[in-house]
Amino acid sequence: MEIKNRSLILDFWERVFDILSCISVFRIIRLLKKQMTYRFVELWVISNLVLSFVSSILVFYVDISSNWFYYPFMIYGALRIFEIIVYQINVLLFDPYRSSKKGVVYKIKSPTRLVVLLFHNYFEIICWFTVILIAFLNMNNSLSFTWGEYLKLNFFYITTFNTSGLIDIYKNISGGASFVMYESIVGYIITLVTMARFIGLLPPTESIDDV
Repeated sequence: MEIKNRSLILDFWERVFDILSCISVFRIIRLLKKQMTYRFVELWVISNLVLSFVSSILVFYVDISSNWFYYPFMIYGALRIFEIIVYQINVLLFDPYRSSKKGVVYKIKSPTRLVVLLFHNYFEIICWFTVILIAFLNMNNSLSFTWGEYLKLNFFYITTFNTSGLIDIYKNISGGASFVMYESIVGYIITLVTMARFIGLLPPTESIDDV
């Protein structure tokens, strides 16, 4: 059903996030690929998850003195984090609003599928933050923990919002405080807002007892 009394603030932010969604590798692929199937989207999510995990290992264990080795991993990782957050906000808030403006009923393929893909995105974000952290430390010759400890550090930070460990690591890195704040914002959006919303969409399970 079309919205009769449209909101100025919703129209403004819907337009902003529509523009932000253009800053995306997947958007380019969608323009080049004639048919976009659900299977292709799922393969895209899985392949990026694998890439983020492998990249975190590479930037930690490959010993290369040139900083240029780390920049492609950091840039692509930051782009993927940005892309995921913009996509999730669009799905959560603005895609239904866009459909309403067009008078189209908004539907998703499956809430269970959406939640499973969200978990993939969640772990991918953790891996990309680990890649960026390790790359920063490698360029500053400041590695002091194992690869697994850096992965766990980012996991616990995004899930518990405890910044103490990351602030201690980033305090000697230029722009480190801003990056910690960025990771904190991403953690709040993906954990408290997006995940809480979509987990609530999961279909109920039949039970033997009524209680």
